[in-house]
Amino acid sequence: ADLKRLKFKARGGTDIEPLMKWAEKTKPVCLIVFTDGYYETPRTNPKVPVLWVVNNNPGFVAPFGKHIPYNFKDAR
Repeated sequence: ADLKRLKFKARGGTDIEPLMKWAEKTKPVCLIVFTDGYYETPRTNPKVPVLWVVNNNPGFVAPFGKHIPYNFKDAR
């Protein structure tokens, strides 16, 4: 229910490499990434469980981990 209240704005230019390097260094229990999936493929695999929650991108292929497709427009 909380996800339905979120407001998202597309700006482009997402760089997720710093997030992957942070996760590689700190080793969280898991990493959940909310994304539209349009980014440069990260060079770093943090070697922790990664769940990609992908908005409106049916062609998305996770570079590692697992992904859940989601369409925020349908959730309203």
